[in-house]
Amino acid sequence: KLVTGVQTCALPIWRTLLAVANCRLPVVAAVHGKCLGAGAMIALLADELVMAKGAELGLPEIHHGMPTPVGYVIVAARAGMPVARRMVQDGDPVGTELADFTCFREDLMAKALERANRLAHGGAAFQVNKAYINAPLVAAMEAALAAAERAG
Repeated sequence: KLVTGVQTCALPIWRTLLAVANCRLPVVAAVHGKCLGAGAMIALLADELVMAKGAELGLPEIHHGMPTPVGYVIVAARAGMPVARRMVQDGDPVGTELADFTCFREDLMAKALERANRLAHGGAAFQVNKAYINAPLVAAMEAALAAAERAG
């Protein structure tokens, strides 16, 4: 059953991805362990990504027979096509190379809060920039979702 073009089971995930991309406030993700699937997509959509040493991001959907063109679009926007292709087609996780900042686990939340506060100082200018930066990404995510639904 489809709900406005999104499969019912995927609707909460889709709404969350859009909420992160369209949030007017800074979104900083803090990852301290394995962050997979939709969690990785949310982290990669954040304005900044802070990861603890040894943390990983992954899109293992292919191992379960699930296409993830939306995941591809999100990873490609942050890391480029080669990394996105590897993560989506092989299901291989990546380490902290996609992080904006890396720190020890015990410093993770302090660093994430520091970054969020710094970004928040941009005020209305930050909001305008974020909306402009993310508009093509959201459009590409919507196209990828439509492609996934046509395929399956």
